Amino acid sequence: MDSTEDQWWITGFAYKETYTDIKNQVVIGSVDFSKHEEMYNSFSNEMSMPDNIYKRDYVIFDNDNKTIWICWYEEDLVK
Repeated sequence: MDSTEDQWWITGFAYKETYTDIKNQVVIGSVDFSKHEEMYNSFSNEMSMPDNIYKRDYVIFDNDNKTIWICWYEEDLVK
C-alpha cells in the first residue's frame, strides 16, 4: 500500500531512518467524530469520570466539530 491509496493510518516517518531515542518523540493525532456524534458524546462522558482525571492531561475536546485531539508522549518530557 502506498500513500495514494485509502487507508486508516499514515505517519510522516521515513521507515528507513533510525531514531535513537523514541522517548523524545511526541505524536499528536485527531479523531473526527462529526458523523458519529453519539460516539463523541460517549467518549467525552467517559473521560469526565473521576477515575479518568489523569487521562484528561493529553486529550482535547473540540465540541463544535466533534473531534478529539490526543497527544501521546513520554511523561518525563513534560515534567
